[in-house]
Amino acid sequence: MKRKVFYIAIVFVALAGCAQKWASGRPAAYNLAKGTSASFNGIIITITDIKESRCPMNARCIRAGEAIAQFTIHHKQQTQTFALCTGADCKQTQGGPKTIISFNGTQYEFDLKDITPNPTRTLIQQEQRVTFSIKKAG
Repeated sequence: MKRKVFYIAIVFVALAGCAQKWASGRPAAYNLAKGTSASFNGIIITITDIKESRCPMNARCIRAGEAIAQFTIHHKQQTQTFALCTGADCKQTQGGPKTIISFNGTQYEFDLKDITPNPTRTLIQQEQRVTFSIKKAG
């Protein structure tokens, strides 16, 4: 009987270890306003600025534009900033909606999903929000 309990315990420990590794590679999703922060794996992620230049819906524009979210990540005494961009003109100005950041010896993959609200013809000032995901890369 003791052997059976011992083997069952080993199986549970092994499965728990597998679940931990699987969960650490899953992305965590966030929806933050400018000036707000979230925590992931011990780092603090802050949206420090949002720049909007996308062409409003139903408007005629010279270029399609882009929306850029400025991020700051912080852990203990280390800080790093980077930007992610969404919109048709991102490739010409900022790069794009995805990046891999090496921070504190760990690589993190950031994926910008959206910056809302999308501009309208009247450009009503609303609170902009950045929707993104982050996961450990590799």
